[in-house]
Amino acid sequence: MGAGIKMLHESFEKAARLNSNKTALSFQNEIMTYEQLNIKSNQLAHKLIERGVVCGTKVAILMERSFDMVVSIIAILKAGGAYVPIDTEYPEALIEHIIKDSESKVIITNSERFHNSISVNDLEQFNKNNPNVPLQEDALAYIIYTSGSTGYPKGVMIEHRNAESLLNSASMKFTSSDIWTLFHSISFDFSVWELFESLLTGATLVIVPNEIRRNFRKFRSLLIENNVTVLNQTTSSFYSLQEEEFKYPEKQLTLRYVIFGGEKLNPKLMSKWKNKYQNTSLIHVYGITETTIFSTYKEMDEEDVLSNISNIGKAFSNSVIHLLNDKFEPVLLGEVGEIYVEGAGLAKGYTNNSALTSEKFFIIPTVSENRLYRSGDLGRYLYNGDLEYVGRADNQVKVRGHRIELDQIEAQLNKYDAIKQSIVIVTDANETDKLLQAFYTSESDIDPKDISDFLATTLPTYMIPISFKRVEKFKQTNNGKIDRKCVLQYLDAKKDGALMQPSISDELNEIQKQALEVITACFSEKNIRDISIYDDFTAIGIDSLTFIKIVVALETKFDFVFDDEKLLISKFPTTKAMLEYVELKAMHIHAK
Repeated sequence: MGAGIKMLHESFEKAARLNSNKTALSFQNEIMTYEQLNIKSNQLAHKLIERGVVCGTKVAILMERSFDMVVSIIAILKAGGAYVPIDTEYPEALIEHIIKDSESKVIITNSERFHNSISVNDLEQFNKNNPNVPLQEDALAYIIYTSGSTGYPKGVMIEHRNAESLLNSASMKFTSSDIWTLFHSISFDFSVWELFESLLTGATLVIVPNEIRRNFRKFRSLLIENNVTVLNQTTSSFYSLQEEEFKYPEKQLTLRYVIFGGEKLNPKLMSKWKNKYQNTSLIHVYGITETTIFSTYKEMDEEDVLSNISNIGKAFSNSVIHLLNDKFEPVLLGEVGEIYVEGAGLAKGYTNNSALTSEKFFIIPTVSENRLYRSGDLGRYLYNGDLEYVGRADNQVKVRGHRIELDQIEAQLNKYDAIKQSIVIVTDANETDKLLQAFYTSESDIDPKDISDFLATTLPTYMIPISFKRVEKFKQTNNGKIDRKCVLQYLDAKKDGALMQPSISDELNEIQKQALEVITACFSEKNIRDISIYDDFTAIGIDSLTFIKIVVALETKFDFVFDDEKLLISKFPTTKAMLEYVELKAMHIHAK
């Protein structure tokens, strides 16, 4: 092992020694101490070693959110392996692609469908002591898959030294008294920060259940009940939390830090929060999976909040930022340039893709003798040396913090037999949310639900467009490509009047009419108009986040709670089904 460089699991073991009886994890009213977490991770690590895991072995994790999910991550590192997180909600084809592309030799899962799987059970026979697996500083720690332009995601390989360099350079003052949340999916790199920055400082990490992650009213309650002090959110998720926060002014949050990023920031939307919680530090971060989560940060003061600038501040101490033009020359103050990142956080590269690795990671001798990562992001320097995030130089977009290559969606759309050509664009639903919309050419119209169902076999839910529209022909650019700017002409103009068909609305009783007003208000935020109450939610583009917003709004309006803890669109597939449920529930409460 290189001098001065600790492995992630070694840093955790040190924290476990210093905080043995302290709560490390909390999940659904149960706790696990640092000693318990370390011992169980050791036992699983020895089980993995017995199964052949050695330095560099890739081990996939396909598990629901739980203590065992965290145990698995730490155990893989202790055994010398690299963990490959896979979201259990991914479609089967995507799960299989990640397992195959990453060359995962072992899969930790509760499912029995994989021949090379291992469970977090029957560990009593295994050694409780820390394994002594010698590793070099360039040992692989994890591989996270991000959207790719080829139609499939690409795996980003992060070494222990990459992650340690960020954790050691963090400018925020975290302590063992802090309480964090594990809000994000472990397949999203924000989770790496949540996991290790909390556990390596001896803090408590609250694992947020999936049903609460999707319901910001319940999530706010979790923050209050657990006295959470450090919160990490994508920008759009934080907007949703804010919306809930100011509905209930009587209860106060205990947050010391809110760290948000993943999307371009609209600072003025933070002003109300900043006025209420003046002692809470608002930290705006910028980063990329390929540069290990974060590269820059900015603590926002009142002046920043009042501005209209997406200020991403200055580089962490493990990074150097270069703004270059298309000739690889530094740009002048105020000029827009492409962001290149240099430093200890740069990933090893992409799995099984040396060509893409060489395209994105390379040396520019006139700039630095070290490797740079070409981000594709655009920025400009402000007068005080801070960096403003401007946007993208390519077809990559950010939707609710998820990094999405539009080319990946288009590649899958073009595999649909009846579709000749397709293009996907991102539009603004409102100040805080964005929508993916697809256009295609074909001989005749195709049922949007059929296209959506087809994409759902290969793409995660957040990458499926909210609408699909047939056009006669795409205008071409001079080099023969589809002119993306001209596609905007196909967007429906906003229409005045009722969102639902009035004839149907008139037939509803008073309770259903009130519920309909609540639902259509949520539709309005998505620009969904002129539909029937019989239309399928999925077919008209209602995603899970909007669905939960509808549920929460109805619960607030009628002062009741939906019976099913794990609410799914499939249970209420149409507005009509939702209205009937609300009527029965409201009448039942009234009868009591």
